[in-house]
Amino acid sequence: MSKIKKKIIINDIELNMPFLCHDIAFKAVFTNEENILAKMITDITGIEYSLLKNNIRLTTNEIPISVKDEKAKRCDFLIKVNDKNIINLEINSSYYPGLLNKNLSYLFIAYATVTKRQKKYDENMYAKQVNLNCYEENLDKPLAKYLLQEVDDYQVYTKSLSIFDVNVVKCNDLYYNHNQVEIPNYIRWGALIYCTDFSKIPDIVKCIMTNEERERIMDKMDKLTHDDVFMTELEVREWDKWEENSKMDYAKNLGIAEGKAEGKEETTKELILSMLDNNATLEFVSKVTNKTIDEINEILK
Repeated sequence: MSKIKKKIIINDIELNMPFLCHDIAFKAVFTNEENILAKMITDITGIEYSLLKNNIRLTTNEIPISVKDEKAKRCDFLIKVNDKNIINLEINSSYYPGLLNKNLSYLFIAYATVTKRQKKYDENMYAKQVNLNCYEENLDKPLAKYLLQEVDDYQVYTKSLSIFDVNVVKCNDLYYNHNQVEIPNYIRWGALIYCTDFSKIPDIVKCIMTNEERERIMDKMDKLTHDDVFMTELEVREWDKWEENSKMDYAKNLGIAEGKAEGKEETTKELILSMLDNNATLEFVSKVTNKTIDEINEILK
């Protein structure tokens, strides 16, 4: 079994992040793995595994648009437990202003989709959000749990809405520095998501997956990391994040509005050349960059 590719490099820019910390990689690996997702959610939230195992199913990940002119919003996973309960699982590869509010909107809308189908409100209805945060956080805890509660005496207002933040980076640190202390399962899940070396996976997951599940997950990861089309798409996603930050810094530093437009056009050209170098088709490049095939051929000239 080979190692997962550790580095994504485009135009000499290194975009280094563990494979499963990318949302599209995580979804590609864990889609159709409801039983493994059930184990993960149980270890993080405490929901009974038997309840999840027998009822869990992935539903549409499209969140209804609630703001005029807003683009379609897609969460990572919406997991329907039963008619009354739903779980939103998010992979947050990086922090940016507005991330927490975006995730909160997903949680509230998920809860609304549950309650509107009921004839009456029931205190047993719930919406839970699990955030797998793959970035350095100020919070030093590997797992933080949040409820709505009163400010002074901390009386819980409702248990119907709850958030579980998993600090994946911290989990990884604790896993490799546990000094023989028993490791909670959620630490192992965090270490798995942050892992960059296949050889370490069997030890990480030995308490949280069967051998068959482990081999299936490792096989998926290995195939994806050596699939040029998939890795090109992953690189494009990562490039888009870097590109947007670069354009903003470029325009800000120059102090002119034209900077953003010029920077966008130049980085788009570089992106097109990089994708074609990675054997992407003209049709795929056209779809990603919103350039026509004739425009792409003109750039190649």
